[in-house]
Amino acid sequence: MNFSDIELIVSEIDGIITDGTVALDHLNYTPFKFYCNRDFEVINELKRNFTFVFLSTDPSVSYNVMRNKNIPSYFSSKKEPKLEILTKKIMSRYNMRPENLLYIGNTLSDIPCMNLAEISFTLRSSVNKVMAASTGLLASEAGDGVICEVYDILLEEQEKRKRTT
Repeated sequence: MNFSDIELIVSEIDGIITDGTVALDHLNYTPFKFYCNRDFEVINELKRNFTFVFLSTDPSVSYNVMRNKNIPSYFSSKKEPKLEILTKKIMSRYNMRPENLLYIGNTLSDIPCMNLAEISFTLRSSVNKVMAASTGLLASEAGDGVICEVYDILLEEQEKRKRTT
């Protein structure tokens, strides 16, 4: 895969940097989630050469976590699906085109975004329809270094960008 045009990385949160488990209390609120700290470390490294943004369906807990980590995050709803947020808010804000986009997702709601992106990744544990929409499969398990694997895949491109700056 050629990553030379990729400038924007957009990723789902749940099932990517979390294991996808959502704890619910008796009022149906999510009191906590478990995040992969190694992924946060490499996100900061990726941000040196790429714009990195999260796009998720569940703002509970994640909104404040990502705000604290200084990672731009957008959250979809039934009124505003992921693809609409991706095109109208994220890509327009950063002045990006589909050929500049690498998308990481694992749910059915990610398929339209994966179809738009030049390059998209999903997990081998995703449903077949999501795997069919992606251009690459990741071996990592949800919440166990998925972004670290993407970092490794992009390492050669990052090195090229370091040499040219």
